[in-house]
Amino acid sequence: MNDLTVREVKQTEWDRWDDWLAQQLWGSPFSSAWWLDANCRAFGGHPLLLGVVDEEQLVGGVALRVMDEGPAHMVRSSMLYNPIVIAPGSAQGRQKVLGGLLEDMARRRLVMRPLTCTPDMVDLRQAVWHHWNLTASWTVMTALRTWVLEEDVSREKLQQMRTAQRAEVTACVEPPDANVLYDLMQATMSRQGQQMRPTREQLRTLIAVTGTHGLQTVVRGFDGVPLSAGFVMAHGTRVAYDIWAGSSAIGLAKGAAVAKTFSC
Repeated sequence: MNDLTVREVKQTEWDRWDDWLAQQLWGSPFSSAWWLDANCRAFGGHPLLLGVVDEEQLVGGVALRVMDEGPAHMVRSSMLYNPIVIAPGSAQGRQKVLGGLLEDMARRRLVMRPLTCTPDMVDLRQAVWHHWNLTASWTVMTALRTWVLEEDVSREKLQQMRTAQRAEVTACVEPPDANVLYDLMQATMSRQGQQMRPTREQLRTLIAVTGTHGLQTVVRGFDGVPLSAGFVMAHGTRVAYDIWAGSSAIGLAKGAAVAKTFSC
């Protein structure tokens, strides 16, 4: 790993980037080209995918949403999380990939907030020596697995599920519906005294692009009205993102207790 090149990954190469990303331990859909493109359409700006190449082999990169404001190129954060992704390798190799990316971003004069990098991927001391503003954070991933309801769910959870069934509360996997999710997310945010972001139209853009990556579970009462909903966006065999929202504190707790124990 002596001859690294940092270059923009053009749109004609996005499939290659996404295929590489799906193989990386720390990869997630939030660094994918299709998610970045949807974010730019929803929130403005243009996508910039920077890849680090070692003899034509991708070894690292980062997905950035860039807003041009006069002569300045402002990097805006994704709705969620867009870290630097580095392929497994030696500590020295990862250091070179990180250094190459940060040097290239500095050369492009990108104005950006602190970047995120998982602490066990690289030694961050080099970033301190170069006065780079780099924030260390953890990424949590849960492996998907096949399970049997009667064997894998505790007796207490089974009782909760049956009680909810007797009350005619149902939890089913449904086609992703941004309107249902938005209304429940807005109710949840209002209870916490926070303002809803993104807008309904922006959420529709993001949900629409997930395709087969997204799965939505909706819990409905006896009258069919949604009590709560969950949306999971998977990446390969790992869960990358999971959010729950409910119409009320009771509706959220009641719905989550059911839907977290089974899906139909």
